[in-house]
Amino acid sequence: MTFNIIIFNIFICTFDIAILIIFYNSIFTQRYEKIPFLIFIIPFILEQLIGYYISNLFSLSTGDNSIYMISIISTLNVFCLTFLYKSTFKIRIFAAFSYQILCSLAEASIYIIFSLLPPKTSKLLFSNNTLCLAASKIILFILIITATLILKKKRNQLLSTPYSFLVLFMPILSIFILITIPDVPQSVIFHKLSDTIIIIGLMAANIINYFLLDNILKVNELEISKKQLKDQLEYQSKKYLLLSTTYKNSRSIIHDTKKHYHYIIDCLHKQNYDEIEGYLKNSINEMEYTFNRINTGNLVIDAFVSNHQMVAEQNNIIFKTNIQVDLDNIQIEDYDFSIILGNLLDNSYSACSKIMAPKRREIDVEIYTTDRELVIHLSNTFNSDSTKSGEHEILHGFGTENVNNIAIQNHGSYSSFIDKNMYHAVVTIPCNIDIHRGKPADKPVIKGEVYLNEPSHN
Repeated sequence: MTFNIIIFNIFICTFDIAILIIFYNSIFTQRYEKIPFLIFIIPFILEQLIGYYISNLFSLSTGDNSIYMISIISTLNVFCLTFLYKSTFKIRIFAAFSYQILCSLAEASIYIIFSLLPPKTSKLLFSNNTLCLAASKIILFILIITATLILKKKRNQLLSTPYSFLVLFMPILSIFILITIPDVPQSVIFHKLSDTIIIIGLMAANIINYFLLDNILKVNELEISKKQLKDQLEYQSKKYLLLSTTYKNSRSIIHDTKKHYHYIIDCLHKQNYDEIEGYLKNSINEMEYTFNRINTGNLVIDAFVSNHQMVAEQNNIIFKTNIQVDLDNIQIEDYDFSIILGNLLDNSYSACSKIMAPKRREIDVEIYTTDRELVIHLSNTFNSDSTKSGEHEILHGFGTENVNNIAIQNHGSYSSFIDKNMYHAVVTIPCNIDIHRGKPADKPVIKGEVYLNEPSHN
């Protein structure tokens, strides 16, 4: 075996390890991080050595079953490597067989491609085992990258068409370059070595190109996540400012009420009875404008629902409320509660504000508690054109992800659906968990009765 063949075989094994890791990273969400990378890579090297030994061993056999034995042993080796990642048994089986199927498709594809070329070129290519092996590996790389892009697209909406094009452009270009490499007689050692270097360079460029583009994508994702985190922080700060303002308004009204009482007492002493009636009417109007119209005793509910009710009515949006809560069964922190309720109310208002008159614009807010849970059910009309994409969550923006995360953190759940031309969002947060532990949970019942623009009832 010549020196350039040894170098080529070593690089082929390295290329196989790289594309296998890329394939596993796309299927499995996470590997065992406690395993250092140097130890993590050792099983992949052993898998290549075992595969190389088995292939040479069975290549000497003349039996018809040798190809099947090589495939079975290769599949078992690949399956064993899946235990370096966190996953279920079914997905491990799927990953091992999928990889073997892709390998078979790659070999079949390169045979078909070379066969479609002119007979003279096809004969020269098939006679060059090194070139055939390199071409089949690059075809395998194309298939794996395609599968990876499909999986990434489902998990990550940020994946763009230009990124997919750039990732696939290099391996496809490499196939065309390999086909143009002329067959050089064995005696010309320099040319054979230069061809091997070119082939190795093309394969290395493909791997480097992929990882560079993948890192650029990750940086882009981090930038977008950073912006969303900043926006959410600003949003939460505004909501807490709303709570603070509501509390200050409540204190201010108590202080102003004392002054009202003193004025009324003064008018009684002076027997100015006519002035009392007008003064009380003005005071009532002012109080209705500045004080919460929703009074449950829970600061988050009272502040957020009252504020959105006032804004909705000012913009001719019907705002219905049905709030019946036991304060002892609201066991979620005010900070988390404000994010959930604030996001849902903002999203409902945003969806309604996009509806053009004379179409119906309505928001229904239902919040109630049982002895097991707090249920927050918001429904609203929406522009039906916004659901043509089939992704209902587009109606409610990226804030729904925060709602879902906080609900899960509080052992609750978030769901959404469309029914009777209304978009529904439901959040349930359990309460009294220790009391009901081990008992079957009652399914939450979504009540139908609502009170139109009336104070809520405890």
